[in-house]
Amino acid sequence: MILSWHSLQEVVYVLWTAIHLYILGAIYVLKELNRKCQLVSAVRHLSPDDEDLPKRLDGKVAIITGGSRGIGLEVAIVLLLKGCHVIIASSANSEIVDQLILKILAKVKEENVNNETIGKLEIWRLDLISLTSVQEFVDKFHSSGVTGLHYLVNNAAIMFAPKKMTDDGFESHFQVNYLGHCLLVWALMPAMAAAAKKCGHQSRVVNVSSSTHYARDLRLHDLQSQEIYSPFHAYAQSKLCQIMFTYSLNHWLAAHHQYGQHVTVNALHPGVALTELYLHVWWVKIVPSLARALFRTSKEGAETILYATLSSQLEGIGGKYLEDCAIIRSSAFSVNKQFQDQLWLKTWNALQDWIKGLPNPLDD
Repeated sequence: MILSWHSLQEVVYVLWTAIHLYILGAIYVLKELNRKCQLVSAVRHLSPDDEDLPKRLDGKVAIITGGSRGIGLEVAIVLLLKGCHVIIASSANSEIVDQLILKILAKVKEENVNNETIGKLEIWRLDLISLTSVQEFVDKFHSSGVTGLHYLVNNAAIMFAPKKMTDDGFESHFQVNYLGHCLLVWALMPAMAAAAKKCGHQSRVVNVSSSTHYARDLRLHDLQSQEIYSPFHAYAQSKLCQIMFTYSLNHWLAAHHQYGQHVTVNALHPGVALTELYLHVWWVKIVPSLARALFRTSKEGAETILYATLSSQLEGIGGKYLEDCAIIRSSAFSVNKQFQDQLWLKTWNALQDWIKGLPNPLDD
């Protein structure tokens, strides 16, 4: 079978982007080894009991997308143990929600060695593959009687998935990992500002991104991968978008004090943690024991998320990128203000049918 010129280009592009990500991945596996052995420099290992984290979160409300498994679940467990009201946003079918709640509460009970009062757990339907589902989730939040929102952890993601366009007309990585979270943030921002005014501490948006953003730049002319598709580029691009959105939102908040003085936003790489995301990584499937030896656990992967969500060291600090509970510089492309502005404009133009009635994100 003779490949067409476009098909040949796509094969080469997939290989090229895969090489980029696997080289970067090798570098980060070495970082994981350093974290385990502290060979070169000390890396902070965060405990839920660390002094810069609050002991209790009674009266606080958190939403965690993708919080029913992996690192999202570990974050949820810590928040519940501290007394937080946790709403897990999950695409799980309603038939298994009760089972999931029982399973999660059983894990919480196992870790509740001090027999503390735990927070309330709810699982609400949210499928980021549908922007209508995002709207329905927000409507449920507003009609639920929940008073305010203190933490929004945007953790749900897909990785290296086959090409698929959503019913809303967007490439699946772009919508699930990026665009759906943008809409969620924007629709819930008034509730986050209201919660901050009431409690006296800023509410926090935490975008769980990835180190893979270093390997790719945006194809601003083809964000939906219509011209050419690579699952490796699509994933890395969506994570790069999250970081650039974080910076742009921080700029917007600084110019709109009615929100900016009450809400902060940061992005992070959680580390290379062995979760279900790696189901599409060929060598992990072949040699899972090696991956277990090299990667961090889900609990360890939750550490930087908890730091960004709770640490007093980040009070009032926004527009940052974090790795291993420390602020570092993201890629050169991501901090380019011109590219940030272009993505900001394209994002809200794409979401214009879903943000009617909300604050105008293009209002400078």
